[in-house]
Order: sequence, then structure tokens, then C-alpha cells
Amino acid sequence: MAETADEATRLDSEPEEYEVSRSSCSRKTTQGSRESGPVELDEGAARRDLETFAEWAEGPHDKSNWLIRGKVIVGGWPYRLPKGRGSPGESLEEGEAKLRNILEAGVNTFASYTEKSEIRSQPFCYSTFKANAAMAYAEMHGPRRAAKRGGREIRFLMCPMPDGGVGPDESLARHLSELLAEISERRVLYIHCYGGHGRSGIVGCALLCLVYGYGAAEAVQIFNTLHSARIECGVGGPGQFPHSQEQLEQVVRVADLQGSFEKLRGADKTGADKTVFDTCLVPSPPRTKNLGFKRRVTEEIVAPQS
Repeated sequence: MAETADEATRLDSEPEEYEVSRSSCSRKTTQGSRESGPVELDEGAARRDLETFAEWAEGPHDKSNWLIRGKVIVGGWPYRLPKGRGSPGESLEEGEAKLRNILEAGVNTFASYTEKSEIRSQPFCYSTFKANAAMAYAEMHGPRRAAKRGGREIRFLMCPMPDGGVGPDESLARHLSELLAEISERRVLYIHCYGGHGRSGIVGCALLCLVYGYGAAEAVQIFNTLHSARIECGVGGPGQFPHSQEQLEQVVRVADLQGSFEKLRGADKTGADKTVFDTCLVPSPPRTKNLGFKRRVTEEIVAPQS
């Protein structure tokens, strides 16, 4: 896929800063702050995990990272990338190695946010990725029927969104409910778009809000901290979340359970499984630490525009 002049301009330009409202900047830490309730945290363990995140957050391939330790990986396209949009292109061998590394990390659910026609060429497209993932998974874990009996079959979920934008709130709310159910079944998720920054960032930040009760600003800060553990961040747009104000605003609506997301109140069914997440939650990164970000989300409070 050839990179257009507009795409090259977007990729090379310095990203804008985006603002978060006061209502979504605070962390929700009391059990009564929402009906589903956040995890009761071991703050000491959380701080220790932050101090060592560089040791565990690096993902199974260069363009990925762990978001929830041992449970959720966020990253770029999980198979071959065509040339363009910051990528020099990947060979069949590189694509297959990337996919196998993801599967060997324990992933058995893929959630994709690319649009249907976004990657059209047959060697790179979604249907080719899906077929190769199913075949490689069967080689590792046996026939699908046997794996399904143990609830370990490979699964593919989709919630298409435009590059740099957002999809309908109703669609995202349904998808988040699906992901929470997958996590509750102790499955390992790989959530991805093209580069694994913007659209994947919406979902990743939303999961941090729903599972742990974070406000939007803090979820974004944590997402970007863990994202910095990647070896390569230059594919698919600016290597940090968000890619647009509307992406950030959608995370705010999730965090505040507004509109379509109100139905997610109490939808986190992980129950006792929440203890699995206690040691992988990380607090806000130290403000003095330079993580090399090209973009930041300002926490400055400004009056809403009339």
C-alpha cells in the first residue's frame, strides 16, 4: 500500500495536545464510586510493578506491549505489514514469526479495530491473517474441536473504527462487554489496529477504566507509559495515544459511564479473578521521568467552549 502525501504529512508532523475535563482526571479508588467497583489495590505492589515495568511490559514482538500483565497485549497488525504508513514492509517469514511469537505468549483471542478494506492486498489482509493464525494455533494446541471442549479455542473479535477516529459508542460498549467476558474466562487477549496506538488506545484505556476504576487522564498516562516499552513505535501514525480529540473524548465517556457506556455499570464480571490483576496495575508514572513521548495529554483544566 503506497503512502500518500497526506499520510506522510500526518505521520511526520508534531501531534497536537489534547485536553481532559476535570470530571475524568481523578482516579476512582473508593468502592462506592461505581457499582461495579474497582479492584482493591496493594499500592506497594503496584509501585514496585511500575518501577520494573520495563522488565515485563515489552511485548512478544517489536511493535507490541503488555497492557495487563499476563492478560492483555496491545500492539500493531499481528501479521505481515505492507509497505507504507511508516513501515518498510515485511516478508512472509517476518509476518509468520511475529504471529507465532504472539501465540507463544499465550494469546488465544484477537480483537481487531481495522476497517474491512484497510489492508486490501491478499498477502497482508485480515482473511489471510485469520487463516494463518488458526492454522498456527492448531499446530500448537491441536484441532479446534478439542481445544473448544476446554474453552481454549482461538477466537477473533472485531470492532472496526476509522483510522484516527472512533466508531459508534454503542458498538464499542458491546465490544468492551465481550472483552470483559474474555478476561473473566482467563483468556489472553491481543488487541490491535494497524499501528496499535490510536484505536487500540481507545480500547486499552477503556479497559483500564472499567477493570480498575481509573479516570480517563490517568488511564491514558498509564497506557502511554506501558506503550513506551515497545522497541518500535513508528508504524501507523504517532506512537502515542490519543490520535485525535474525539478518541480521547470517547475514553472520557467510558470512564464516566456516559450514554451507551452506562450499561457497562456492573458489567465487569471478573469477580474473584480481579485478584489476577492486582500485581499488574501500575499507577501514574513519575512526572520527573522522561519517557521520550512525542505527545502528551495535558491535565490543565480549561473552561468548555461555548
